[in-house]
Amino acid sequence: MVGSKLRIETVIPRRIEEDVWTVMQDHGESVQLLKGNSAQILVPKSLIETFHNFGNAGPSLMQLKGRLQWITPAQTWKLFTEKPPSGPDGEYGIWKSIGLYDSQIEEIERRFGCKWIPVATVALCIARGWHIYYDTDGRYLRWDTRVIMCPNP
Repeated sequence: MVGSKLRIETVIPRRIEEDVWTVMQDHGESVQLLKGNSAQILVPKSLIETFHNFGNAGPSLMQLKGRLQWITPAQTWKLFTEKPPSGPDGEYGIWKSIGLYDSQIEEIERRFGCKWIPVATVALCIARGWHIYYDTDGRYLRWDTRVIMCPNP
């Protein structure tokens, strides 16, 4: 398994599900993965639901019992045992409601340049290079029909 190339499901944001990770070490109860030459994550084998090896046809597929989630404030990846809802409701992960003028919002806007974006335009903003802000609990912030998005991850 060490040196193997693989993709991971479920990953939030979903576009990362196409990225290839490399198995760096097998620690018995967990595996250490490397994305590119920087991002590393230690995945407990108890969180691996299935593993599909496609041989020479392409990278293997590791399906998680939960999700691998980008955390914006820490600028890192974190594992969560909860999966997002299937279908369109889970396209961007799991959300939490927050007040438009919550004290946390001002800091997020200042630190990351984030803005409230209408849900209907989220896909367009992603196509233009914007990113959904994922809080420390792995959830994105939503107020009514708006989502917090940032120009940088």
